[in-house]
Amino acid sequence: MAPAAEQGYPVDRLLDSNNVECFVVPSYGGVVGVTATGQPEFTARVAVTSAQLLALHTTPIQLTYIAPVPLYPAVANNNWIIIPKSISLHYLYATAAYTTTGGTMRVSYGPVANAVYACADQSAILGGTANAVLANIAISTIASQTDAVGLAQNLYLVNPGTNFTVGGGSLVVGITYNIITL
Repeated sequence: MAPAAEQGYPVDRLLDSNNVECFVVPSYGGVVGVTATGQPEFTARVAVTSAQLLALHTTPIQLTYIAPVPLYPAVANNNWIIIPKSISLHYLYATAAYTTTGGTMRVSYGPVANAVYACADQSAILGGTANAVLANIAISTIASQTDAVGLAQNLYLVNPGTNFTVGGGSLVVGITYNIITL
């Protein structure tokens, strides 16, 4: 089998004390540190265009990516959960504020249908007429969930409300998170 880099997979890996690969770092993010309990802490930065914001209700934006199982054996059994540590937004105003009536913007565990959100509605930032930053957004406490909803779910930027209208600006989402295997 060809090396991971030749297959187009990420090549940054974290090995456990037995030299067994336990995490693969996506190429767009990286390990930013290790927690006191030894869990790696990851970061991701995702740019969202105006067209993507306008279509957010029907097309969520994936913020975290778990590498394919052959390169990520620690998650092969799907007994893992992503724990967001911090979420920040940087809105870059361009031509017009978004009309957000009826729309919301949240970070979701898995698809919108799961209705499990990592933060409250942050759509107000899109109504501004100047660049703006929301740093270190409060992370919501998540109630007990079924395995189908709570385990093996990536994080998405979603709009579970109605489509935003008008608007011309972009957004950069920054997120720091842990992956805990159970």
